[in-house]
Amino acid sequence: MFGDAQSKIAQYVDRYTVIRQRMARIKTTSDGTLNQPLTIGDKIRDVDYLLSSGACRKFDHSSKSNSILLLGVLVQLKEGGRHYLEDPTGAIPLDITATDFQKGYFTENCCVLAEGRYCSDRRVFFVTNMALPPCERTEISKIYFGESSNFSDSNDLNLKSCNPKLLEYEKSKNRMIVFVSDVFLDDPKVLRKFHTLLNSFNDLAPVAIVMMGDYLSCRIPSHAYAQELKTHLNQLGHFLHDNTPVLCKHTMFVLLSGPGDRYSGAAGASILPRPLIPEFLTEEFRRLVPRCVFTTNPCRMQYCTQQIHIIRADGLMKKTANYDIRHGSMDRNKSTSATESDDDIIKNYIKTLESQSHLITVPLDVCPTYWPLASHSLSLYPMPDVVCIADSNAPEYSTVGSNDSNSSSSKMSSSSGCIFFNPVSINVVMALTWIFIIYILIVEVKMLLYRLIHLT
Repeated sequence: MFGDAQSKIAQYVDRYTVIRQRMARIKTTSDGTLNQPLTIGDKIRDVDYLLSSGACRKFDHSSKSNSILLLGVLVQLKEGGRHYLEDPTGAIPLDITATDFQKGYFTENCCVLAEGRYCSDRRVFFVTNMALPPCERTEISKIYFGESSNFSDSNDLNLKSCNPKLLEYEKSKNRMIVFVSDVFLDDPKVLRKFHTLLNSFNDLAPVAIVMMGDYLSCRIPSHAYAQELKTHLNQLGHFLHDNTPVLCKHTMFVLLSGPGDRYSGAAGASILPRPLIPEFLTEEFRRLVPRCVFTTNPCRMQYCTQQIHIIRADGLMKKTANYDIRHGSMDRNKSTSATESDDDIIKNYIKTLESQSHLITVPLDVCPTYWPLASHSLSLYPMPDVVCIADSNAPEYSTVGSNDSNSSSSKMSSSSGCIFFNPVSINVVMALTWIFIIYILIVEVKMLLYRLIHLT
């Protein structure tokens, strides 16, 4: 899990390579000479191009002709607040005082497209426009990605192309997947409402119920935390076995740990990906509920042809918004700009994730990761069908595909065709007196809908 320095570098090289490959496939305009369509990749220049031939050009700050397009990672190589743009060929300092930033969040370690002019005298690249790389739809990525499935360790063929029976079954069956976050097993009020939820689904038997931590709400000493978690998991297992036999027989229970679950020690609680709950804590639960999976955080699921990526982490959206390079270091602990509404924050956050093809777009000191595991476990390439980001510090939201005919204009759309959503936290919904809100994934229409369950 603890890699060397080369693995730290490799995770950023992998992300840059994926985005550079995408840029080589996105068509822009036609060449006036050969009348052939150009791609963004054809226009991108490497940093060493500026340090050699680009340095010979006469600099004119007011001129917009002969501008240069760079693709690189935003970094700070020296103290003083100056940002650099780095690619595998080198790094160059940036001047962003007169930059026109496009939509999205531009954080350190984020891959961006920068257009501007290079001043050889000052050895600075003056950026006139900065944008996030355009995203790519899943079906297009898989044409070049190949038929192998990145959701499994085996070399199984892509289910969408090789098994039409699964696709037909998916469209004919109205099945659902239930996502629940912050299942506090030690809180009597939360547990009573959760039991009511399970009883209400006993006759419907959804495909899966995804339970995400934290599983304990109260402050428990580290030496007693594991035993307390084991006790409450056993109690939940007995309830499911005795009161919901249909769910135990037909529904798969998927359990992810939360950021506050300290079974692996306080030091590893904030590092992604998080390991699964140890087997010695879950053996009794697995005996009572055989159809259950304790998995890592984040994790990937596949139902028929639907590929689902799930992560449970708090504050990802807020950190991404606050660590934008346009904010000063003194503003990072404050909330985002008052002029930016929740919808704007959500749209910019999702656009950032889509462009980076990665779940973490902030520096490692803000959200640490295990370097050797980050490229695979946190990657969103090719883009899955559904991404569940359970963040109790973010507002509830859900998007629809940009080409979804069932979507209304009032709903947020996703340009990649992927559905992003933040499921409701049970702890937050406890303020409601007579309804319980939960997100349901209707696999048939690939829409996220609210289901209101009467709990009186």
